[in-house]
Amino acid sequence: MTVSLFCVLQLLLFFSSHFTVSLSHCDHTIQNINSDKGNYTYCVYHSVEEVLNVLVPALKQQPPLPEVMQVYHKDPMVMKAVMPIYNRKPFIVIEGVQGTKKTLLAKRLALEINGTYIRNPPVVMEKLYHYLDDHCSQVSSAFMALGNYIVAEQAKKLLLTHPVVLDKYWHGVTAFNLAKAAQDLGIEIPQPSSLVYYWPEDLLMPDLAFYIMVSDEVLKFRFHKMFKKVYPKDFRNNIHKALMRMTSPKMWRVNGNLKRVEVENQIAMRVYRMFSKMLFPELQLKRLTA
Repeated sequence: MTVSLFCVLQLLLFFSSHFTVSLSHCDHTIQNINSDKGNYTYCVYHSVEEVLNVLVPALKQQPPLPEVMQVYHKDPMVMKAVMPIYNRKPFIVIEGVQGTKKTLLAKRLALEINGTYIRNPPVVMEKLYHYLDDHCSQVSSAFMALGNYIVAEQAKKLLLTHPVVLDKYWHGVTAFNLAKAAQDLGIEIPQPSSLVYYWPEDLLMPDLAFYIMVSDEVLKFRFHKMFKKVYPKDFRNNIHKALMRMTSPKMWRVNGNLKRVEVENQIAMRVYRMFSKMLFPELQLKRLTA
């Protein structure tokens, strides 16, 4: 199946005739199979079908404007690719809250290992953001979850020839949604044993995932310099707890309080230690033939 953002919209409209989903009102009483209780939702999705179950009824009510359609037509196609098991490059994810410099670190790592940097949500989805203004958090979170699947298909194609470094993925999107639900509803995030932390079976899993950790003091200092407000401490703590409860794949913690060069070295050392054969197959061949 061929998927572009134009095709994504087509799929949404197509699935609307196959899904009998009612979303007549928008609150947190909608049943979600991933939540530990039936009377609220954490807005976490474990399959593209669950994502479409939310997006189809909502977006069907508001067809995109002509200029958005034009953007779709110009977007490169994202092929539904099969992840190669052998002869591929590593897929690496970098997570962290605002102020941890994760975007800069992801770009620097991509340069270091001669890889390709991808950000999530993908740039091609930005034209849809204004459609979310009148929707509840469940629709917004489903839209963000759709971005996970789009960048995954992009990564599959690129991994045949280049390492991929992804800035934010399912880990970060899920942790944010859990923290948001806890804040809005006055509830606790799920316990470590909850199925909500399990990786979606239909989503490409990274080979390695980093979590950039920065202290409250450093975050406040950085945001003060940028004249921005930092997320509330409880919100950040819930994101941290959620990320630490994700074990498949495990999140590798990185001390982001250090100087940038030191943080980059932490990440690069782990990558080279784990993926030397995938990054430098020619060196392995020389050793075998020596």
